[in-house]
Amino acid sequence: MGNSKKDIGFSLHTVLAMNPHNQQILGCMTLEPFIRQLAPVGETKVERKKRERESHVWEESVRQIGRVPEHHQWIYVSDSGSDVYTFWQTCEDLGYDACVASGPGS
Repeated sequence: MGNSKKDIGFSLHTVLAMNPHNQQILGCMTLEPFIRQLAPVGETKVERKKRERESHVWEESVRQIGRVPEHHQWIYVSDSGSDVYTFWQTCEDLGYDACVASGPGS
């Protein structure tokens, strides 16, 4: 919500559970609001790596949902914004299978 340099607004990262057999939405697993931060003028690479970044929302959503139960398979389908090593590592650590879906504009 909001889309100007003065009033950036916020986004809501939503993770839904879906039955793959009939594509029925089972419910919302987690909601993670975040505010896109503009990079400060003159920010160095070291400073950028220390700043909270939008890409962390993917990793945080997996941590909030938690470990995949034994004898289950959960596949986290995401867009190109999730193409971050720490997200993939977190998925592996918690037992998720994951794939990046690409589409128009990706």
